[in-house]
Amino acid sequence: MDLGDKIKELRKQKGMTQAELGLAVGVCYQSISDWEHKRYNPNYDNISELERVLGDVVKFFILSAPCAER
Repeated sequence: MDLGDKIKELRKQKGMTQAELGLAVGVCYQSISDWEHKRYNPNYDNISELERVLGDVVKFFILSAPCAER
């Protein structure tokens, strides 16, 4: 499982749409879609907001990734 999969899983666990998560994080729904489909990765500020909305699991997931994937 990679970051995009984890964002999608946590979003669905919270019962949120991409639009709702985007609003909560301060980005458009297309950014959420891009992250979930691995087209782009969120920047540090976005990760902080994702952490605030989805929980510390996002940061843990990022920090536990092997160095080659960062």
